[in-house]
Amino acid sequence: HQDVPFEVLVERLNPTRSLAHHPLVQVLLAWQNFAGHDNSAPAAGLALGDLQVTQVPVDTRTARTDLSFSLAEHFTEAGEPAGVSGTVEFRTDVFDESSVVVLVGRLRAVLVAMTADPRARLSSIEVLEVEERARLDEMGNRAVLRAPAPIPVSVPESFAHQVTRTPEAVAVSFEGRSLTYRELDEAANRVAHLLSGHGAGPGQCVALMLERSAHAIVAILGVLKTGAAYLPIDPAHPAARIAFMLTDAAPIAALTTADLHPRLDGYAVTVLDVDDPAI
Repeated sequence: HQDVPFEVLVERLNPTRSLAHHPLVQVLLAWQNFAGHDNSAPAAGLALGDLQVTQVPVDTRTARTDLSFSLAEHFTEAGEPAGVSGTVEFRTDVFDESSVVVLVGRLRAVLVAMTADPRARLSSIEVLEVEERARLDEMGNRAVLRAPAPIPVSVPESFAHQVTRTPEAVAVSFEGRSLTYRELDEAANRVAHLLSGHGAGPGQCVALMLERSAHAIVAILGVLKTGAAYLPIDPAHPAARIAFMLTDAAPIAALTTADLHPRLDGYAVTVLDVDDPAI
């Protein structure tokens, strides 16, 4: 777009070039939803002075990406929505026509389901047809397919099980320092108790500004044990980016080291030092 031109994006990312596919994206979705972009209501928009604009479809017989969807919303002469249409471009050396027709059908099914119930979970939307689902049922393990979904287990729960199984096994090793699962659990518990005293819990987040280290693992696990989420902040980020993240996420506390503490000065957040002997 106007703020990030495509040429600048390519220059900054410097992707590995390939003659087999587009270096940045392989699937493209374009959406046109402004009045007057098509012939359905030429008076509704797209005014170019005294010029009369008529859209002319062009068949280039080339594909910029492996797969490209171009969808457009149509309007009546009164400017009211009048449906959506679209076109698909695809590379014939990657897809055949029958495969693209199937993909279009799946996209349409998803759009119909989403518009019928905007509150539905994405995971609940069925993209397979009844015959396809039956074929998978025949090919797969029926017992597994019909078994209830496993009960979700949190990271702290999974970690606690591992601590019970192998308490003295090495859990973290970094630059000559190692922590067993028991030691890591004890250190993370101390961090969790410290953070809980500052209001950390479900629905809250804690900022972490740490270099790669064993301390970082202890801090992450400690935050998760409180039920809060952690906000990782790369110390290499510019000050403006750090300021935006802290303002936008509004963490109840921040964990860092003594060396990085000055990077967090001036913000309305409680700063805690992971090098504290109490931790």
